[in-house]
Amino acid sequence: MVVAIVGIGVFGCTGGSVEHVSLAELVAEQDAYHGSLVSAEGNVQTYDQPRHYWIEDIRQHRVELFPHELVEDLIGQRIRVTGRFTFRDDRGRGIDVDDLEVLDGPPTALPSTFGAGRGLPGLAGVAGVL
Repeated sequence: MVVAIVGIGVFGCTGGSVEHVSLAELVAEQDAYHGSLVSAEGNVQTYDQPRHYWIEDIRQHRVELFPHELVEDLIGQRIRVTGRFTFRDDRGRGIDVDDLEVLDGPPTALPSTFGAGRGLPGLAGVAGVL
């Protein structure tokens, strides 16, 4: 069940079709997804030195969210975000959020179809860091 939907920016004008992906896919193929419009979900987490916010899955695949102010009151909550995914060596993995949904329920397990159609490896040895 969706408990809240927040739209920011002009979602319809972001261009391109949305790819629904797991955080594990974004971590494993960060270069391939760079610049893509994606939708992903995870639990909001934070760290205070320096202050930053990200979503992560049960295997701790992490993607930072921008702007931080959008999720600062959602720590520990499961959300789905849609936005432009970027990867840069000086910034790490991030999603510039265009749309956000707060979801009801526990964190979801990784899909059994992880990597289907992209030639991705299984999860063994895949670890995410910001």
